[in-house]
Order: sequence, then C-alpha cells, then structure tokens
Amino acid sequence: MSDDRRSIPPESSGTILLVEDTEALQEVITENLHDLGYLVLIASTGEEAIRVAGAHPGPIELLLTDIRMPGVQGPELARQLAIARPGIRIILMSGGAPGTDLAPGVVVLQKPFGSEQLAKALQDAIR
Repeated sequence: MSDDRRSIPPESSGTILLVEDTEALQEVITENLHDLGYLVLIASTGEEAIRVAGAHPGPIELLLTDIRMPGVQGPELARQLAIARPGIRIILMSGGAPGTDLAPGVVVLQKPFGSEQLAKALQDAIR
C-alpha cells in the first residue's frame, strides 16, 4: 500500500481500517472519518486489509468493512483481525441482509448511509 492510500487528519483520535472495494465509497467514507478526527488506513480487499493491519505498527481501534467483497469476506476478515488484534472493534457495512452468523458486539451499518449514521455506528461500536 502506498503512502497516498493512507490518510492522516491533522489531529487523530484513533485509527480505523476501512475496507471497501468501491473507490468512490472509499473516498466519501474516508472524508467522513477524517471529519470525525480519525486516521484512516484503506484497503480494497480482505487480503490487502490483512497486509495493511500487519504492517501498521500502532493500534487499530476499529475495522470498518464491507460484508461482501471479492476474496476474503467481511465477517471472515473480522474474525481474523480479532485474533491478530484483540480488542479491535468491528462495523460491517451491508447493502442487503447481513446474515445471522455475526460475532457478538459487531455493529452492522446498512448502506446507503450518511455521516450521522456513520458517527452513530462508531459510537455504538466503541461502547
């Protein structure tokens, strides 16, 4: 992942790993997260997210990932990162029904969503 794909706001209140395979959505969500004061690490696939998380030396407070992606799906990615980074919070984004096999404490954010819904999901996940 090149440095131009990682975005750092001036004052960071935490780090979020955003995994979204649609570039336009990546940009909008990243901007919203910046406005909320987060450092954003970006990946387009589950495999890339695993590499990004492994290479990031600091804490990652939250994984914000699409449920359906090519390769490693969101729930499996969440399980793997929960093992690699205990305590990471998880928000799954879904354009449809999220399914029933989600781990306890996982927040589901229905697409499409606005900045207020995103902020509320972050609050719910961090509690």
